[in-house]
Parts: sequence; C-alpha cells; structure tokens
Amino acid sequence: MSDEESRARAANGPGAALTVSLKDVVMGGVCGPVSIGMTRAQVQEALGPHDWSARDAARRGDDPWRTSGIWKYGDLEFHFGLLEEDRLALIFMDDITVPHGGRAIALDPWIIRRDLSQGEAEQALRAGRISFRRIASRYDEDVTGLAVGARIRL
Repeated sequence: MSDEESRARAANGPGAALTVSLKDVVMGGVCGPVSIGMTRAQVQEALGPHDWSARDAARRGDDPWRTSGIWKYGDLEFHFGLLEEDRLALIFMDDITVPHGGRAIALDPWIIRRDLSQGEAEQALRAGRISFRRIASRYDEDVTGLAVGARIRL
C-alpha cells in the first residue's frame, strides 16, 4: 500500500459510524442507507453532520444547512436540488487520489483511485460480473468512459 493510500485510509476516522464500499455504490447506485431522492434531513439523519457544504446560501443570509446545494463527506459529494428543491439528485466524486469518506463514513475505495486505467476498471467489473458499456466523453472525443448501471459513470 502506498503512502497516499495509507493516508487516505487513515482519513476515514476510526470513529466513522457507517461503512460503505464503492463497489456497492457502483453495483447498486446507493451509498449505504443513502439513495437518490432523499431529503437533506434524511441524509443528515443517515450520515450525521457533513464535513463541508457549499456556502453560497450563507452569503444570502440563509441557513446553509437547509439551502446548500452540495454537502461533502470526505471526497463524496451529495448534490441537492438539481431536479427537486430539497432532494438528493447526485452522488459524485472527482479529483481524488484514493477516495475517503471523511469523519462519518469508513469508505472502502474498492478499485477506485486516480490512476485507475480503463482496462483495470473493465477487468474488475468483469470479475465482479458487473455489466458495463463503453461511452464517449461529452467533453473530449479522444476519451471514453464506462457506464455502469443506470446512472454510474467511471
């Protein structure tokens, strides 16, 4: 295990109340007890206090807990209000080395890491008997990605 992986795993504090595997997220599209469509209050009840939230609401004098569009638990971003005002619409991660779940979530990164190649991802998905298809990038015609399930993209 590299130093970066050790640091990332250590960031998943030993007191984390919930254990989540990114393999389960990829296979089922849920993050432990959290799923798309839940309200902020339901996510807060399931995961506890978030590590960070977008504070643009605070500039307007609103309560940022109630109105923030993004909550972060470690590297996991929970996006609210994209489709329905108070509902979870997206669980997202980017700019990671080895993902971690912050204080609330002991996160097993499975195979997910910054230097994961598409070939390695395809091999792991096949080994896990997880269906996928190759997709073109919306932003770069020379890049392909993988669509797994209805809403998961690697």
